Amino acid sequence: MDESSFIQAELAADSDKLLESAIISNLRMTPEQRIEAHENALQLMLDLIEAGKEARHESQPQRST
Repeated sequence: MDESSFIQAELAADSDKLLESAIISNLRMTPEQRIEAHENALQLMLDLIEAGKEARHESQPQRST
């Protein structure tokens, strides 16, 4: 196994461990906590979309009319 394959295997194993940990953590949450976590994730996504739009708008050259 070359170094690249070894690194990919390690990353895949780490990813699986993180996923398992997240699932276990979510199962320990109450329904109310899950709803709040979902709402927080949704708000973060919306904030990131808006920030991306603003960044793209600011990076465009200003056109004179």
